[in-house]
Amino acid sequence: SNQKEGYLIALPEKNALSGMINETELANEMSLSYDAKTFHIAGELPQKLLMPEKTMAELNAQVRNPLRVHYFGGNDTKYYAQHRFFSRPRVPVVVQKMKASPKESLLVHCADNDFTRKQLPAFISNVVDDSLFRANLARDRYMMYEMLIGMPQLATDFQLMINTSGELYFIDFGGHAWGASRMEELSFSLNKIREEGLCGESFDMINHAL
Repeated sequence: SNQKEGYLIALPEKNALSGMINETELANEMSLSYDAKTFHIAGELPQKLLMPEKTMAELNAQVRNPLRVHYFGGNDTKYYAQHRFFSRPRVPVVVQKMKASPKESLLVHCADNDFTRKQLPAFISNVVDDSLFRANLARDRYMMYEMLIGMPQLATDFQLMINTSGELYFIDFGGHAWGASRMEELSFSLNKIREEGLCGESFDMINHAL
């Protein structure tokens, strides 16, 4: 809709609507309790809508992996067909208005430091104020650990984005957080936060690159 807002669009599979509603509620709790940043907009809830054919064609031209492969048949014989990501117009999709992510940002997946390492040189070249970056990163990193101790279920597959000012934005946390209901998973996550410092290697790598 503008440079500061966009739309998250999902196929209505695997309870996508309820999952996105849960993530929105979780984002609100993270913001109110810890002042944590996400790309959710207060008061904006996901909706199930019909996608016009023109919009579907425009989206299929932009998605990163435009072809989806569908397999048919039993164990002995399999057939497959390729379809565009959104293959049928006038089929409901789940849509939510979101804040746009910064153009220059670093994706940190705490279980995959190699990805961060590969993207780091290009990202660091866009950091203008090293002192401001370090100060914001230290502040948000402290907040992040406080939040994870209070909400350890978030740590099961933790991902975030860092802008060029060193501020953290938490992403893709809804499905993992709401699915981690078993006590052993939560106990493992909490111990990992306390003993190992979740994402510590990624943060140290970023600080050393400044």
